[in-house]
Amino acid sequence: MGIVVVNFVIYYLLLRNIIYLWLGKKNTFYCKVFIYKDIEDLKNEPDNILLEAVTKKISRYRIYKSATGELQKAGYAGKYKTIKYMCLLYGVPIIMFCLGWVVNFPDFQNALFCSLLIFVTIKIYIKGKAKKIALQFEKHAWRIYRYLRNQIEAGIKMTDAVTTVYVTINDKELRKILIKFTAVFRLTVDIEEALDEITACFGGNEAATLCMAIREGVKTGDSAGILKRQEDVMFNKYFNRLEADTEKSRTVCIITAAMFCIILVVMASVPILLDLMDAFGSIF
Repeated sequence: MGIVVVNFVIYYLLLRNIIYLWLGKKNTFYCKVFIYKDIEDLKNEPDNILLEAVTKKISRYRIYKSATGELQKAGYAGKYKTIKYMCLLYGVPIIMFCLGWVVNFPDFQNALFCSLLIFVTIKIYIKGKAKKIALQFEKHAWRIYRYLRNQIEAGIKMTDAVTTVYVTINDKELRKILIKFTAVFRLTVDIEEALDEITACFGGNEAATLCMAIREGVKTGDSAGILKRQEDVMFNKYFNRLEADTEKSRTVCIITAAMFCIILVVMASVPILLDLMDAFGSIF
């Protein structure tokens, strides 16, 4: 069991760096408009004939679409990011299995274990990052609703307010997604296509409700009521989560302090017990 844990930690740390270097480079979305100084002018990813051909071949399959969805929710987006992710997720374990089988032939159990461990490690990392982004969205959603409501009440149109909504967010990953949403809307002037960026990256009822409020504001020009209601709902969720995290931290601190006291008591008691045992031994 200890060996399994050590191997998992090693694979996780190694694969995390590989994923960051291969998938975590600058977002490949090319923004040709300047929407304030905070928006980066990102360059196109250079064409690759091999990756382009493979993408065209498998892009219609469900496994490709599923991998694309996983990457979008984890904050990775780009022309060839899905192919690279699939190479890591499926190609590397297969190669490791083949190499391990050849080296240890005819034993294949160790090779199979190594391959499964790599596969599971990559999945855990991607799922963990997607969960982190989703939690950050829930944490900051009330700020988005408040900003949009204040803009509308100040007489600013929703179409103008959504182009600066990213300024309310400090989280790096979440801010990038909102910047892309803003850039798509500025380039296409199509709110549905822009909202697809939000639903693809977040999903869930919170993202759907935000999209509904923005859509209503763009179409009718007045969605202050639903924005106010959702602001209150999301703020209550944020406050409850904050209280839960505080309580959890308090519990961890109490347990840590208790464990530290137990260790001190044991360290102080052991010499006394040894002296007592030596005393009884000398008497009897």
